[in-house]
Amino acid sequence: MLKGGCLCGGVQYEADTDGSVAGHCHCTRCQRASGSGSLPAFLVDTDKLNIVAGADQLTTYAEEGFAARHFCKTCGSGIYASGENFTVVNAGTLVPGSEFKPQFHMMVGSKASWEEITDGLTQFPEYPPMG
Repeated sequence: MLKGGCLCGGVQYEADTDGSVAGHCHCTRCQRASGSGSLPAFLVDTDKLNIVAGADQLTTYAEEGFAARHFCKTCGSGIYASGENFTVVNAGTLVPGSEFKPQFHMMVGSKASWEEITDGLTQFPEYPPMG
């Protein structure tokens, strides 16, 4: 079980997962959403993400053809993104003690020109193979 929440503490969640599908996304949308060169995140089955506090504080930014991004409307922290068949939780929202071990970098074909990846994790030009 992984636990986390937003900056102001208003939104809190529990994710029933071991976080074994986890990585850094370098697509330009994740760069803009995170304000950095990549967004560390982990995959969770949609029905295994439970908002335990502050569901009424979540708001959504959705754009046709892209994952909907859900964030706290008070402090602006991005919590998770969801698509038709997936949910990805922003690892930066995990509370201390929740372990995040990324296995890969994805979308490195669109990584920021100023970012160097030096951690030795597998790099995928686009999406990693799933399944």
